[in-house]
Amino acid sequence: MHTRKTTRPFTLSRTLGRTLGRAGVAGAALLALAAPLSPAGAAGTTDTRASDQSHTRVVVHLPGCEGCAVALASDTDEAAHAWSKPAKTVADGTVAFWAPTWRTRGLSVSVTEPDASDASGADTDDAAPGTTLVAMRYGQERVGGLVGRRAAAGKHRATACFAGTAAGRLDLRVRSSHLRVPSADGDGRVRVLRAWSARTQPWTGAMQHARRGYLASQAVPECG
Repeated sequence: MHTRKTTRPFTLSRTLGRTLGRAGVAGAALLALAAPLSPAGAAGTTDTRASDQSHTRVVVHLPGCEGCAVALASDTDEAAHAWSKPAKTVADGTVAFWAPTWRTRGLSVSVTEPDASDASGADTDDAAPGTTLVAMRYGQERVGGLVGRRAAAGKHRATACFAGTAAGRLDLRVRSSHLRVPSADGDGRVRVLRAWSARTQPWTGAMQHARRGYLASQAVPECG
């Protein structure tokens, strides 16, 4: 499904402008496209058995986030329009999509919890800084390296942009945890979801600010 960049929202409920700057492809990420990322079953592994090599089966493994809504998007310089897949609900810890293989370059994954309210019951949809994005890579992390909760919480730079794959299947194992951050309007703090790839992925695009590992945006990330 193709949409115009000027009107495509990152989430189903909003139409907002982009906030992230464009950047070039990281050199290490280009090298990673030529080979599988890790043994079968590990985060970011690929499977070339899909019958239709023009599409890739993207499987997001997100334990502990049952009922969360996961959506895919891709926006790169080589495409005339941003691309996205409508959100699907996590069931039994996973959610799967079919995506055009060429659209896996610059692929980003968003996660929205089923209950968008804080502990007091107040609605935090408008107060949150943006929609949670899965951090494909944190600053100073090497491709293939494992990232635990404590390490993620200590990070302040991240990218949501996956470098891409030519394989028929992509498995992304995602970890998540909660934290409180200043609200978008500056009036107090809100509880948000931090999400990151359990194993650092090949990436493209510039690193963005990520407070204590929390990466979020109100628009589809532009991935160079």
